[in-house]
Amino acid sequence: MTGKKQNKIDHTPSPPGGSRSGMGVSRKILEHDPVNKPSHYRQTDWEAIEIIKKSMTEDEYQGYLRGNIMKYTMRYRYKKQPIEDLRKARWYLEELIKDVLNDERYFKNSQS
Repeated sequence: MTGKKQNKIDHTPSPPGGSRSGMGVSRKILEHDPVNKPSHYRQTDWEAIEIIKKSMTEDEYQGYLRGNIMKYTMRYRYKKQPIEDLRKARWYLEELIKDVLNDERYFKNSQS
């Protein structure tokens, strides 16, 4: 890692009228990790990846993961921060590996 300090970003939406004081609004400060836990994907109690997974079949979800791996490995050379895109590709690959390890369809014929 570069040793840079992570930015804390307040993602609590302002209530109508723009005032946060006296409204009982909890201020949720999220650590920003652009690869493993992007704060812009965690504005609710569920991460976007969890919602996406629940909305898809196993095959669709694995296709989604493969598509993101391709996207990030194809474009890293053209980005200002190429290593970040490669780390994102690795994150999606690790997620695909976990998903395949938990998918019994891949292992039902390998039992002796």
